[in-house]
Amino acid sequence: MAKISNSLCIFIVLVSTFTMQSILVEACSRIVGNCGAMDCLKYCNNLPGSPTGSCRYFNLCTCFYNTPPPKTRGIRTCSVGFGLCENCDLNCCNENCVNYYAHEYKNIKGKCLHILDPDPTYCICLYDPK
Repeated sequence: MAKISNSLCIFIVLVSTFTMQSILVEACSRIVGNCGAMDCLKYCNNLPGSPTGSCRYFNLCTCFYNTPPPKTRGIRTCSVGFGLCENCDLNCCNENCVNYYAHEYKNIKGKCLHILDPDPTYCICLYDPK
């Protein structure tokens, strides 16, 4: 059986460490609008950091970043949908967001937002990545 050199072992450890750090990068998503009224993929790709776009959450354009995007006018940088605010008011939405995402994010605030006409309001969780 062939022996592995010390240099190869060090190289493998360094590559493994770099790979783990790359995987653990803090992710961020931002809901930016109605997919029916925009080209979501193109819009997201043109933003700083070139995030990827998706329309999976209630047909809302959501940009997914590998790193936190810059703050916009002091508003929290990231957002994620938490369902509809049908039987849930602002306090309920905020409580749901805080209880569900407190272990993942910081400065969490839930808001009931009316994004699409004439659709209902959505519970959107705004946060800063840890």
